[in-house]
Amino acid sequence: MRDGLSTRNRLTRRLTMVGVVGAMIAGFLSLGTVAASAALPRVVTPTAGVYVPVSPSRVCDTRAGTFACATGQVAAGSSLVVPMSSVPVSATAAVVNITATNAGGQGFLTAFPTGNAAPTASVVNFTNGQTVADQATVQLGVNGSGTPAITIANGPSNGGPVDVVVDLQGYYAPPSSTNGNAGEYTGVRPARAADTRCFSSPMTFCSAENIPPANAGALTIGAGGTDNIQVTGLAGVPSTGVSSVVVNVTAVNATAPSFFTVFATGSTQPGTSNENWAAGEVLSAKVIAPVGTNGQISIYNHSGTVDAVVDVEGFFSSSSGPGKASSRLRAARLVTCSPRSPRSGSSVVWPTE
Repeated sequence: MRDGLSTRNRLTRRLTMVGVVGAMIAGFLSLGTVAASAALPRVVTPTAGVYVPVSPSRVCDTRAGTFACATGQVAAGSSLVVPMSSVPVSATAAVVNITATNAGGQGFLTAFPTGNAAPTASVVNFTNGQTVADQATVQLGVNGSGTPAITIANGPSNGGPVDVVVDLQGYYAPPSSTNGNAGEYTGVRPARAADTRCFSSPMTFCSAENIPPANAGALTIGAGGTDNIQVTGLAGVPSTGVSSVVVNVTAVNATAPSFFTVFATGSTQPGTSNENWAAGEVLSAKVIAPVGTNGQISIYNHSGTVDAVVDVEGFFSSSSGPGKASSRLRAARLVTCSPRSPRSGSSVVWPTE
């Protein structure tokens, strides 16, 4: 497999904006705090910033290769510092795709600024043998060399070891007076931009989806195939002045284990992944995707055939586009649901082994 990841993913992926809210993934573990690796202390405060997309690149893979983090699996109760050498020192947060793979038991990953104590928030939860990933926005700290870095901790201490893969998608930096509105965010009313199920054999629901004509012919994606999806000039996204779009990409009707790679149309396909699934699984992932040629994004499928459903939720502007600077907060747990005391009149289903 080109991406090198096992694809036995059994959890629906969720976007976890770690820099904004540390959201607990519906719990089957009692989540604890893991101590941070030693590094330069850095007091992290909320800072308004603008988003800078980059061509997705792999910055850490504990399994093999030339990465500084390629030292083997992260043991339960331990942590891993991931340098962001390609990110400027002025950057305030990094947008990363974090994958847990080859898990040797149950556990969870927490991502936070290097040099700070680990929060009680989690990014990815995994079970034995599973591959599962999530996109996260993580405030940056600095490592012992003064390089921007994040720390990823594996908890709890009685869990299992796991390999960690980190792909950099972009970063936030302070606004610049010379860049106009570049990197500022505008949310839109969520709308369906494409649904490959609705071309060759339309379903009854397709007429209600109001797929834009530009994407009405999007086809089921075969092994090694790529679909180009129009994302500007529709669903509230302007035709010009857009650097990236926030989309929810769903894989459905998959015939084999595989993964999607989402990237800017016309650019070189990166060796990264955005979501991994098993045959027959329905899986979605939030993606901040740079916009390429003719206002399009490209979606690559590695194995088997699969349908792709793309929903647009917002966009980041280029220098001439509209938007508003964003603030990144350190992760924090807002609520923990206990299986012992569900609210009256409600029901809670807790996963079992």
